[in-house]
Amino acid sequence: MSAVEVLLVEDNLADVLLLEEALTMTELAWHLHPVHDGHQALAFLGREDEFTEAPLPDLILLDLNLPAMNGREVLEAITPDPRFAAIPLIIFTSSRGDRDLLRRFDLSPDCYVIKPNTFDDYIAILENMESVRLKGTCKNDA
Repeated sequence: MSAVEVLLVEDNLADVLLLEEALTMTELAWHLHPVHDGHQALAFLGREDEFTEAPLPDLILLDLNLPAMNGREVLEAITPDPRFAAIPLIIFTSSRGDRDLLRRFDLSPDCYVIKPNTFDDYIAILENMESVRLKGTCKNDA
């Protein structure tokens, strides 16, 4: 079984490291591709600049509060593009208020997950994200 290619758009290095560590505690065969802002995310998806050999991701984890180009702008850029329509997209953010902002702009991710407070919660959220990828169900969508 080949690894699931996951584009992680996250500017907080601590969150990247926690996700990587939590992955080692699961049986998920995920390969994280972290990028730090929206411009890098679009370059990765478009296989531009240093990402010419990047795989098409099987899943996108997107923080909304990013430098340079925020997550909402990334959503606005990729939502109409048919190349990315089948890729599950999970908002991974620290703010519940961002959900209302997305609704106002008629942007609908597959799942909206609040960043956890404990390491054990990171593991549970990763397993839920796998369920979103495979079945389209999102338990943490609150």
